[in-house]
Amino acid sequence: MRMRKPKFFRAAILAVATWANLAHAIEPDKIFEMVSPSIVLIVAPTSERGFNQGSGVVVAPETVVTNCHVLKKAKSISVKHGQEYLQAQLQYPDVERDLCQIKVPALKAPPVKMGTMANLRIGQRVYTLGNPEGLELTFNEGLFSALRGTEGNKRIQISAAITHGSSGGGLFDDQGRLIGITSSGFKDGGLGLNFAIPADYIAELRKRGSEALASLAAQPADIKPSPKVKPDAPSEIPEAPATKSRRKLDRDEMLAQFKPGREIQANEQGQAFTLKVLENGGWVRRYCPGCNVKFGDGRLRLEPDAGKICMDWSFVTYPDSGCYAAFQTGDSGYLLESLDGGRPIVYRMIN
Repeated sequence: MRMRKPKFFRAAILAVATWANLAHAIEPDKIFEMVSPSIVLIVAPTSERGFNQGSGVVVAPETVVTNCHVLKKAKSISVKHGQEYLQAQLQYPDVERDLCQIKVPALKAPPVKMGTMANLRIGQRVYTLGNPEGLELTFNEGLFSALRGTEGNKRIQISAAITHGSSGGGLFDDQGRLIGITSSGFKDGGLGLNFAIPADYIAELRKRGSEALASLAAQPADIKPSPKVKPDAPSEIPEAPATKSRRKLDRDEMLAQFKPGREIQANEQGQAFTLKVLENGGWVRRYCPGCNVKFGDGRLRLEPDAGKICMDWSFVTYPDSGCYAAFQTGDSGYLLESLDGGRPIVYRMIN
């Protein structure tokens, strides 16, 4: 006959295991010493006077991962490590997850140890390290709050602050393992709502980035970005597609195109999706044209008198928002051109 262990005995074992986990947590100053050599500053000029600035994490020899939005419209990419500036090239873009991998020849920095979101516990201490506002190697402590988003596109919610320049930095657990790439924060109200992209997705970057570049290269000639992006070593993030002729939509055409119930098939530089306009002025973005898989919710704001169409996507599942001007580029082709320097969207009406 099998004897059952008393409840207090099982509780004692659980308490000992919990204590052991806490006892093995590494002190914050030691975590900083471990991971700071693997954090870089990224400077990405977008024009003669403008530039993007963010953070990056060394994940392999001469290899850095950051947010794609840090590299948006970049003419070149520079990485600062210590006192040294090095030129870098984009390798693999995964715009859907906002993860980009860049190659940095001659970078002498150790890769981080990789962790996983699977072991996260609500209330667990986590640490961010990045370059907010250009203040290099700023170290913050916070708590893991929740996993948000959709399957395959999760976000790690934390209480540690994330501000401009933190994008692309590292989120580490209490063992100094990389568990996320810091990406966005809620700007209003000071609620401590900040998010990171799970480090688990870094393992899929090469495959997904290669597929995205191949899809981009296969687009029709009249909607390819300029200059052409090559899968081996693209030097910049693609800009607006070249079109032979276009005509800006007037007020009535915009209202007719984006009326409630309308479905739109679109392509945002290699990422194909459908959009369905909702009754409340918002819309739902769905990947895989024709299927019923919902990727993320967004809010559509029409400003026809100003000639603008604005989108506010959920920053948990898709961090990019902005306003666009709409153009007709052919008998059945249309283009949303960003007014904020973002990616263009080629689209057509489904119904």
